[in-house]
Amino acid sequence: MSNKPVQVVLSILTLFIAFSTIFSLESCKKEVETRTVHDTVNVIKRDTLYKIDTVDYDNICPLRGLYVGLNTQSNGVQSNSIYTFYDNHFAIGQETLNGPPTSWSGFRNTCDSVIMSVYYGSNNGYYLLKGKISADRKTISGTYITTDGKFNGVFTMSK
Repeated sequence: MSNKPVQVVLSILTLFIAFSTIFSLESCKKEVETRTVHDTVNVIKRDTLYKIDTVDYDNICPLRGLYVGLNTQSNGVQSNSIYTFYDNHFAIGQETLNGPPTSWSGFRNTCDSVIMSVYYGSNNGYYLLKGKISADRKTISGTYITTDGKFNGVFTMSK
């Protein structure tokens, strides 16, 4: 009995897996290591390991304190943008300096940018804010959009 058909099928399967792996990881910027374990006929197990960026930039260049400014919706309506950044990647937003909290946020930052996932209590809306931090770390400016895409705009806040 010949193993030629099995070897041909195994070769085609191996090439298919190799090409699909290459093309699916083409846009991935993380380091990737793929291991394939074979027996004489079949692929037994395949593991892809990703190195995860474990740097917590908030420990290197923390974003803390009160930032006050304006946000402008795409229709021109302006409102206050007031956030206090705390430890553990948490921020609280207010509509006025002495008013109650109106939004709660988790954030992550690098030394030059911040991304905030915000829940705004007044309209039960979820917002994504993406901002650049100035070199002196006293101003954050960027864009925002609701998760449903209904509202978007720009914001600027300063210490």
